[in-house]
Amino acid sequence: RDYKGAGGNGFKFKRYSSKALMNKLKEAVKLYKDKKAWGALVRKVMREDFSWEHSAREYSKLYRQAMKNLPKL
Repeated sequence: RDYKGAGGNGFKFKRYSSKALMNKLKEAVKLYKDKKAWGALVRKVMREDFSWEHSAREYSKLYRQAMKNLPKL
């Protein structure tokens, strides 16, 4: 998710093109130059849980939800 949105922590672009990538890189550099804003983003990302335990828990929840939605045989 894009850093501008709720829960976002990265730089997202929709169109898969060199122009879209370049525009997003320019945006990242501009944010990097704003030390206060960049520091806030860094602190936000550092609070994220990227552990295998967290990933496994989320995958397990998704799997259980998918299993609930299967038609009864």
